[in-house]
Amino acid sequence: MPVISERTTDPPKPESPVADVKPDIVIGQRVFTNQCSKCHDLPDPAKYNTERWDGILRTMIPRAGISRVNEVHVTAYVKANAKSN
Repeated sequence: MPVISERTTDPPKPESPVADVKPDIVIGQRVFTNQCSKCHDLPDPAKYNTERWDGILRTMIPRAGISRVNEVHVTAYVKANAKSN
């Protein structure tokens, strides 16, 4: 079996499955409303600033089972409606 002892170039990095997804706040609002309300009352996006939402979304998106594509939309919706810093 051949062994690569040296590389002249790095192997290509895998492309992100969401690299070509354009954020859509209408879809984001729909997913936010449908998914997040299953477990708790919906928070008003204007309650927190974008920095605080980053932490909340990082925790809640996996818990809610939101897909990577819908994560883009939900994040866009929440940040578009977040409290100004």
